[in-house]
Amino acid sequence: MNILVLGGTGFLGTRLVNALLENGHRVSIAVRGTTRDALGNRVRRIRTDRTDQRSMAAALRGTSYDVVYDNLAYGARDVSTVLDAVSCGLYVMASSAAVYTPGPGLREEDFRAEMYSPSRPGRKNTSYAEGKRAAESVLAREYASRKTLAVRFPVIMGPEDNTRRLPFYAEHLLAERPMMIDNPDSRISFIHVEEAARLLAFAAENRVKGTLNAASEGTVSLREMLAYMETRTGKTPVLHEKGDAAPYNGIGAYSLCLDRAEKSGFRFSHVRDWMFGLLDSALSGE
Repeated sequence: MNILVLGGTGFLGTRLVNALLENGHRVSIAVRGTTRDALGNRVRRIRTDRTDQRSMAAALRGTSYDVVYDNLAYGARDVSTVLDAVSCGLYVMASSAAVYTPGPGLREEDFRAEMYSPSRPGRKNTSYAEGKRAAESVLAREYASRKTLAVRFPVIMGPEDNTRRLPFYAEHLLAERPMMIDNPDSRISFIHVEEAARLLAFAAENRVKGTLNAASEGTVSLREMLAYMETRTGKTPVLHEKGDAAPYNGIGAYSLCLDRAEKSGFRFSHVRDWMFGLLDSALSGE
């Protein structure tokens, strides 16, 4: 297939592009030209700025792809900028479990994008969760005639995450620096970045449409993660209300129902298959 990936040099996008290339697809990526990557001549590059509507429209107008992946849709305008310019057999948006109100066993129908009215257009002054809701809403309401898929991911984890969210906990523990964690016992869903990329590739190749939850099986709390790191290092985490605010603060306890993805034929790992190895890597500074 002929595929365009928006956000193809990022944390998730790089893995997705590699998965697509391994599966024999022709891949183009939209880039500003400022990020070095190791993809070489295996991909075609389209120079554009994802945050500039005119630049995007000029770069994509009149183009056609079998699949367009959008890893950079943070609001309604981001979606319309792409779909008003490009023709595609399937548009796949990387969305987020942040669209939901936290709770156990969340199903896709627990957030009905077609029934949602965004409070603000565009990106400015918009929270991450609101932006994703708005993006899904415009997708469902204004592009209902197009074949689209919104994949709702939980926290995506893996090596080389430039947000450095997981290293925050390891580095603070090793240095015995105080952390302020407001949700130590919240059981949270996660997914490994390699698994997220495989799911995205699988979904397009199997023409999955609508909305789809995607997460590793099971949940883990931050207290469990800190207890494991304490066992490995002999150092006790310092938790204090005046400590440095932890990056996963504000995430309430939740889990995702994976029935729809599994019925399509995809099988997820269990979070415990990879989480503790990732913690070991964070402790070693990898």
